[in-house]
Amino acid sequence: CRGAIVAVACSFVFLVIAGLVSTRALLAAPLVLIAGALVLGLWWTQLGLDKSWESTVERQRRDKEEGGSMVAGRQNEWKAAALGVIDSPIFGGGEVERLSYFDNPEMWASHCTYLDAGLAGGLPGMAFFIWFVAKPLIGLWHRRRELLGGCFLSIYLINTIVISTTSAGQVKNLWIL
Repeated sequence: CRGAIVAVACSFVFLVIAGLVSTRALLAAPLVLIAGALVLGLWWTQLGLDKSWESTVERQRRDKEEGGSMVAGRQNEWKAAALGVIDSPIFGGGEVERLSYFDNPEMWASHCTYLDAGLAGGLPGMAFFIWFVAKPLIGLWHRRRELLGGCFLSIYLINTIVISTTSAGQVKNLWIL
């Protein structure tokens, strides 16, 4: 999904900036990208990616018609969730206009765990959740030069980015981290 792709790219950039990626790994990156593109090109249909691509293009078209963007495809859900937080900023539980999944309210998700925290607990709940996520990042940042600290930091950073593009409150690995 797009969230995972963005998270991997952002985490790689972060690792380069933090000095945790070797020059050798940087030199190998183009080869890995070329090999991945070659695999995708040769087995596109066999992997069923043609059908997935068509479905994604159709959803993007629908999202754009409803006021979203072709970039993320989540703006409609994020806007609805943000308005729900604003509707009840102190206690949470605000009204949400559910815009996705063919107007099926049973299938709606905000696609942002931070906004989900705001929907459940208002701005105080959202602030607490952001602190809950940021506190380990700050602690791991100080240990980024250690092998284990750097590994945990990169894994945790990927997760903090992914949960901004998906509703992950029920996902075990979020709470394990």
